[in-house]
Amino acid sequence: IYDVYSTLEESQRLTEAIQRWDAKVVHQLPEYMKDYYLKLIHTFEEFEDLLASDEKYRITYLKEA
Repeated sequence: IYDVYSTLEESQRLTEAIQRWDAKVVHQLPEYMKDYYLKLIHTFEEFEDLLASDEKYRITYLKEA
């Protein structure tokens, strides 16, 4: 997505959306990026669901990375 399809402005919007980590900002992205972004958020939610309650803090570190 970053290197083949997007313009610099679109890449910056995607980066900002990922840094916010909020599905509500998906409307700011181009159509072809929306599915990718929502899938990324959904995947992290699935990871969190698989972790035991005392291990969920790891998702925070993963998101920051």
